[in-house]
Amino acid sequence: TGATSVVGVAEALVGETMVSPPVVHLSYKGVTQFDPNPSSAEILPAVKALNNGTKISSSMFGDMYSSMLYDALHQNAAMNEALSQADATEVFPDTPTGQQLELVSRLIKTHNQRGTDRDVFYVKLAGFDMHNDVAAGLAANFAQMNDAIGSFVTEIKDHQGKWDDVTMVFASEFGRTLTPNSGNGTDHAWAGNYFMLGGGLDGGKIHGQYPTDLSSEGPFSTGRGRIIPTMPWESPMNAVAQWMGVADDASLDKVLPNRNNFAGSLLNMEMLFGSGN
Repeated sequence: TGATSVVGVAEALVGETMVSPPVVHLSYKGVTQFDPNPSSAEILPAVKALNNGTKISSSMFGDMYSSMLYDALHQNAAMNEALSQADATEVFPDTPTGQQLELVSRLIKTHNQRGTDRDVFYVKLAGFDMHNDVAAGLAANFAQMNDAIGSFVTEIKDHQGKWDDVTMVFASEFGRTLTPNSGNGTDHAWAGNYFMLGGGLDGGKIHGQYPTDLSSEGPFSTGRGRIIPTMPWESPMNAVAQWMGVADDASLDKVLPNRNNFAGSLLNMEMLFGSGN
């Protein structure tokens, strides 16, 4: 299983130390080759020789540093080689989201070379914390997302034929108020509407309970248009984890340590993926 972020640190990918696969961090522009234009062909061999000088008196920390450096050099060369042979067929928009999803599509194309049977990729679009002029900013962000997702789906479905093997989960760390503030924007809230895409999903369904009363007197309202969620994030991710092969309860508890707090509202694989294929 691979875990790759193309946009910085992603806590969602971090697993158990020394057990889970290490998270690979890439720039959305791709892989920067180590010392691509060396002043001497001897530099890389010298670096390797210097960090291979382990003796019985060597420091444990020095050995760890050298081991991690060796791994990094190997991964850099292998990733650079794999991606250099895997261009996307579809044209992606020249936007942050477009560039991120183009790289993910190329990484999916190289899963055999990278030795992964399953991958989790993390991408991000910032700029939704709109306390002012939300209408224009939201329209621009939605347009960027829509164009990038359209290119990604076309690449994966029509050119790679892997759409049934891909699930896209869209999330935000918190929702926004339903009522505006004085700057024609929205403020921090709780519940929100999120979505999933994928060829294997049993789609066209809405999960969760939509509030019957959106006013401040509604049973899910905390005031100012802040709504209490009716479904935790553990719910859809429980089904996604099962779809990815996390089958038994003990393993699911490890992947989603808070899931038993919401035992009555967890979705399972059959609910989201139908036959589960």
